[in-house]
Amino acid sequence: MIENIYFEARNKEKQCVVKIHHASGDMTILFFNDATPLSMQDQYIKAIVFLDEKQQDVNPKNVLSVYSQWFTTNGMPTPIHAYVIQSDERKRIGSRIKEIRRESHVEAKTLSMLTGIDAANICRIEQGKYSVGLDVLSKMANAMGYRVDLVKI
Repeated sequence: MIENIYFEARNKEKQCVVKIHHASGDMTILFFNDATPLSMQDQYIKAIVFLDEKQQDVNPKNVLSVYSQWFTTNGMPTPIHAYVIQSDERKRIGSRIKEIRRESHVEAKTLSMLTGIDAANICRIEQGKYSVGLDVLSKMANAMGYRVDLVKI
């Protein structure tokens, strides 16, 4: 799911960068060799949102080819470079959930039954591949005898 899409001019508006902020905390960055996306923001936003809905979990290794193919198919200039910055925080929290589950001697299958969360999703959460909301996080924590809290870092 996409939270925001930002367009930035570069090199005195001869190039453009599009930053796609995902709800997962990840960010996809597309670099264009011209400024066309700046003048076609509405079309790019529609294409990016449609692609996000159509093709969930674009592999960071092939993000350039996925977006290039999609934009070419829709008659839009394509990026010359793209990459994904993955959220380390999601991985850290997922790892901590797995650690607590193991310390509590609770199997993923059991946690799934206690929370009503699919076991496959629990696995994705623990691996940091899936972003969860506060309600899901609280359910998981409560089932293992914990609560979600904010602590100073």
